[in-house]
Amino acid sequence: MSIQVVSINLDAEVYDAVKNKVARNKLSKILRNYIINEYSPSKGFKDETKIQEFRVKLISLDEESLQKIDQIVKEHGKGCNRSLVVRDVLNQLLTVLESDDQERYKTSDQIVHSSYYFFEGTRDKLDQIMKPWDRSSKIEYFLKTDYDPERFVGENFKIKNTEEIKIDLDVLAHSKLTSIAKRKNTSNSEVMRDVVRQLFNNEISKNEKGFRNTLVKYDQILGEERVQEIVRDFYNSK
Repeated sequence: MSIQVVSINLDAEVYDAVKNKVARNKLSKILRNYIINEYSPSKGFKDETKIQEFRVKLISLDEESLQKIDQIVKEHGKGCNRSLVVRDVLNQLLTVLESDDQERYKTSDQIVHSSYYFFEGTRDKLDQIMKPWDRSSKIEYFLKTDYDPERFVGENFKIKNTEEIKIDLDVLAHSKLTSIAKRKNTSNSEVMRDVVRQLFNNEISKNEKGFRNTLVKYDQILGEERVQEIVRDFYNSK
């Protein structure tokens, strides 16, 4: 995994409060996942209230989370920087950790190493939306935060042409997976296949929303006719 250690100027009080609510050595991982999957800048976040004490900390961020931060900095222009954005991230994360939703963000240092059986071709599809070395972390995060067991789609047939994929989960995520499997009277692999199915659908939904937002942006810049012409030319040239 490509990780960069960046120096960030933080609100000491908020940083300490967040750190006290997450497992030891897990803050950077939680921050990365929150930034990538959930963070959206707060309204007026550039006009933050006076901070009593600043503290410079080294935060480990991956390429994807840094790209999102830098894009936000670029979009908000003068007066915006990485530290300001990360302070807003921590404020939002602290609110979540103090809410009834806090269980979603609990982590454990104890890891369960397991392999699961999927339909052939699943690995290639996963590699299209995430780096192989991020696979376990992203699936674990989705299982904890967004997976909905009530939308479980079972399989009434034995799948052929399977492939085995190794996915490491912390003990909390693995316990959730096992509990769902027992409740649904099925295997851990079948539940994990459903987790990945929902993950794919979630990614498709996010990509569609992003594409629509991009079309709206360029429609405002170039006009509807020019955007339609570019899209037509793209498909005609394939």
